[in-house]
Amino acid sequence: MRRPAKRILSVFVGAVAVWGSACSSSGNETTSLSSSVLVSEPAKTVPPISSAPSPAETSVGIKPATASAACDPIRVMPLGDSLTSYLESYRGPLFRSLTVAGWNVDFVGSGSGEPIGGGDPDHEGHGGYRIGPDAALDWEGNPANLANGIGGWIPKAKPEVIVLNIGTNDVAAGGETSQRAPAQLTGLVAALRTLAPDAQIVVGDLPPNAWVPEGTSETQAVGTAAQQIAKASPDFVQFTPVYNRMRANGFDLTPGVGTTDNTHFTVSGGIAFAAVLEPEVVGALQRVRRC
Repeated sequence: MRRPAKRILSVFVGAVAVWGSACSSSGNETTSLSSSVLVSEPAKTVPPISSAPSPAETSVGIKPATASAACDPIRVMPLGDSLTSYLESYRGPLFRSLTVAGWNVDFVGSGSGEPIGGGDPDHEGHGGYRIGPDAALDWEGNPANLANGIGGWIPKAKPEVIVLNIGTNDVAAGGETSQRAPAQLTGLVAALRTLAPDAQIVVGDLPPNAWVPEGTSETQAVGTAAQQIAKASPDFVQFTPVYNRMRANGFDLTPGVGTTDNTHFTVSGGIAFAAVLEPEVVGALQRVRRC
């Protein structure tokens, strides 16, 4: 693991001691790899965020959240690796888009970094992290996986919605690490459910990236696990088909276009990522909304 000049990715989730051996193996209705890589300098401008209804509003008849701003803010935790932590991530455009739509949200987490273009700085993204648990350490000597951290992060932040994005580092590492990823993702979500039983969880498959060859069995297995998790707990977990939506929207991995380094997104790439996450995030907010 290396410090700030180089960032490492890690994309889908880990478990915690809460689920024990799991790795080895709400609300009212409402409305919107281990190898190092260099990350480009932040872009100077950000395309404007549209105030048009979100895809969720237009495709499934969700009404705009016109009254939610008067409610207490809903606590949303962006949880994952560097695709969550870095400043060009989806956090900024997602926060701004939800705010424009009328949602009163408070992003929470132990990390802080205001995204390019503005937005709530709080998050729980950790560069280089895997799902876990495993023996990898970060540059501060901490276990470099989500499984070993959520036992402290979740009770402190008390999220009501968790946007989970993890797993690319696991698959890119290959070998047993890659093979364990689907079961570990299942274990992580089970642990999150135990730590925050009333929270809504949005989980997706791996986004497009050049570190992990497209269509590999390991990549597909992570996506299948995410779908099965959501299918098993439809009242609390929602699946986002990240890869297919981004490809269908014409996302371009080319460095300088959609990514800085074939994997980490540019500002426009972060906006594209936020757009595919938003429908399920809105659905989660609907289930939490209190007034």
